[in-house]
Amino acid sequence: MHNLADRFANSNIFLEHVHEKGKTIVEPIKHMQIFLWYAGHTSSYADVADRFNVTVSTLFAIIGRMNQFFDSIAANVIKWPSPQQRATTKEKIFKQSGFPGVIGFIDGTHIRIDRPTENQESYCNRKHYHSVQAQIICDDYCKIIDCFIGYPGSVHDARVFQSSFIFPQLQELCQDGHLLGDSAYPCLYTCLTPFKDNGHLTPMQLKYNKIHNSLRIKVEHTNGLLKQRFRQLYHIKLRKIDRIVGLIKSCCVLHNLCHITDKQIFDSEHNSLDSSTTDENLDHDEGASGGTHQYGNTGTSKRNSIAHSLSQKH
Repeated sequence: MHNLADRFANSNIFLEHVHEKGKTIVEPIKHMQIFLWYAGHTSSYADVADRFNVTVSTLFAIIGRMNQFFDSIAANVIKWPSPQQRATTKEKIFKQSGFPGVIGFIDGTHIRIDRPTENQESYCNRKHYHSVQAQIICDDYCKIIDCFIGYPGSVHDARVFQSSFIFPQLQELCQDGHLLGDSAYPCLYTCLTPFKDNGHLTPMQLKYNKIHNSLRIKVEHTNGLLKQRFRQLYHIKLRKIDRIVGLIKSCCVLHNLCHITDKQIFDSEHNSLDSSTTDENLDHDEGASGGTHQYGNTGTSKRNSIAHSLSQKH
């Protein structure tokens, strides 16, 4: 925490606070302590402010600054795995389950909010409470590798996915690999879903679904862990949507900071698209990786081929 506080102390965000006229300066380490306590508990704003002997208005200002700070480092903390990391994930999952090509898992989670002042109906989800959506993609270690936050709760997961920044890049990012998602998502070459159970699935399809579901549950664990660590995400009482989105993103950044070292946090190398190395250059298990020549070029044909290969394994 002290290293993060030092980085915050040297940021323009804190320096602007220092130069605010007529404002009491809150030290960087106290910013960090207050924000972590606030994010990790369901306490009211008045309770948090009283605990740390600040006013509620100061608390709101601290939350705003910390959201800005975590947004500024998010690109170095939440990032797509490198080709080598993707190859390692594919190989690990293939050895565990026989399911080839998996580089991550995708799912959406609803974050409860108070009734917004505008567009109230659009934020009311199918369970009849107001929420914003967070689309999370994680790896096999429950580390978040991409997040897309802020769509109203009434919007379907598939539309959120297709509107996300990562969607048009998936072919380049995944190469011959793929994400696993539930049946709310379209079955694509880069995102494989279960066979829809109409009561007439074949043994081959049932086996595929069983293995798929046993792997995909990793993202549900990630979403659950995120909310357990940062209990404000059970019900955010901030009023402005941009502040809500900022808090959720900050919690995603903090979630990942539990997984990585300071050196990795501030590494300037950002993601696999900046790397000259490709999956084809790596020495890894061909069975774990798969390829277009094995599966055809559609999600359905790829899923069928994998289901067939899984049915051959005992």
